[in-house]
Amino acid sequence: MSDSPGSAMAADETLVTSSRLIELIVTKPLDIATLGAGSNGSDSSATAATDTFEAAAHGDWLGGFAHGGLVAAQALWSASATVPAGLRVHSLHAYFIGVGASDQPMTIRVTRLRDGKSFATRSAEVTQNGRLILHLVSSFHRDEAGPDYQLGIDRRVPAPEDVAPSDHALMVRLRELRDLEYREIGPTPLRGDGTFRATRRAWVRIDAPLPDDPRLHPCILTVISDVGTVMAARLPIMRNVAWQSVGAASLDHTMWFHRPIRADAWNLYEIQTLSAQRSRSLIRGTMHAQNGELGVSLVQEVLIRPPSAAHAGSR
Repeated sequence: MSDSPGSAMAADETLVTSSRLIELIVTKPLDIATLGAGSNGSDSSATAATDTFEAAAHGDWLGGFAHGGLVAAQALWSASATVPAGLRVHSLHAYFIGVGASDQPMTIRVTRLRDGKSFATRSAEVTQNGRLILHLVSSFHRDEAGPDYQLGIDRRVPAPEDVAPSDHALMVRLRELRDLEYREIGPTPLRGDGTFRATRRAWVRIDAPLPDDPRLHPCILTVISDVGTVMAARLPIMRNVAWQSVGAASLDHTMWFHRPIRADAWNLYEIQTLSAQRSRSLIRGTMHAQNGELGVSLVQEVLIRPPSAAHAGSR
């Protein structure tokens, strides 16, 4: 993938694709300061600029709610559009603050917190009709040489070609609406102490060819990463409860992008449920490319209410 993200104004022209998901991720710049303004290699946090984008409505979606992972991806794309060429996103931290409607657009305001020689930091606030939906902070790093170490991929899992496409209603919907494909391998066996080494394993990708734009692949992976986390989180505590009856929502989401991996190639997404307590569950996950490269690590906290309490309150 190319190292140069290009300018915010040229974003739409550089992404020629038939994927509806990419059309949703690429936000419309409304009020953009000069790209790289204040980026003189020093800490420019004292003169932070704010840029404004419009994010498209998510359209037909389950329950009429905006998809949190897609909102985060739209915020990340907007932040990436304000970063000087040569820097890649290496981390994001998102709080899902409010529930958005899927049939209405959103406004994203990006604040340029810092532009340094090696790092840039951005804060993005997503609002809908004046209500705050999501707050995301992302950091970007210029590639540097250094030692390499990683935990390897589980070579015991079947290849994606040997796993059938998921027939889960949500996954079928995602394939129809977003070109996202999930091939579920299943959790690892239940251990003697009642725990699982992994509560979800799946091969994941977007089934559409993508351009070599280094801004785009992390955004697609952000959408992918926020699907199936609730299923993985509830497996140890509600294995025999229908997922439709459980009250659940993502609370916060953190991702680290270690190495560039393609979102239009198969990646092994493995999730571990670490803890469940007080109606909150914590999961951590990894995404490995088929060649074994560790591309992404993530952590998410999920709100899970049992059926008796699912409709008793709100966030």
